[in-house]
Amino acid sequence: GINTPSFNGTKIKLIDLATRTSGLPSLPSNFNVDKEPPFGEYSTQSLYEYLNSYQLTRSSGKKIEYSNVGIGLLGLILSQNTHKPYSELLNIYIYTPLKLKNTFILSKDLLKKPNLATGYEDGKVADYWTWTEDSALAPAGGLVSSGEDLLHFLSAQFDSKQSIKWRNAVVNSRASLKQKEDGSGSLGLGWNI
Repeated sequence: GINTPSFNGTKIKLIDLATRTSGLPSLPSNFNVDKEPPFGEYSTQSLYEYLNSYQLTRSSGKKIEYSNVGIGLLGLILSQNTHKPYSELLNIYIYTPLKLKNTFILSKDLLKKPNLATGYEDGKVADYWTWTEDSALAPAGGLVSSGEDLLHFLSAQFDSKQSIKWRNAVVNSRASLKQKEDGSGSLGLGWNI
């Protein structure tokens, strides 16, 4: 298990993780950026070790700062509370209801899927970043999708024929939960509004 990092006795809340105001850094100090693939091999155990030793440097819930650690932790909490792997939750609540046939967390066994776009870095073909079922940071960037699936997802944002559960989720995801410090807008669940 983990000890939730805190500041002056105040612990991080789920809403802080979802609105990028947790106070957790972008990357954990025990993350090896030289490892290939860097994110895919970062395990749940590594995240536990990091969080059990981390002390927040400020109160959560106030300053907006992107955090791969925070998004990874949110995915881990969702998985633990439902007793289902994160990838299965995506399948149950997003891929299947929206009929997304080419959206998934890219694992080594899925590298052979047709139509994966070729990535480039410094003008050279880049290796794909792959993820395992135990990749703690998969929620922060493990998804790949096709253009067609992205259009399905976009269309579902405005489709009144979707289930009431889905429509409520869309409305809730767009609700303004935190104002940006510079006054340029607000944050919903995981996105800028």
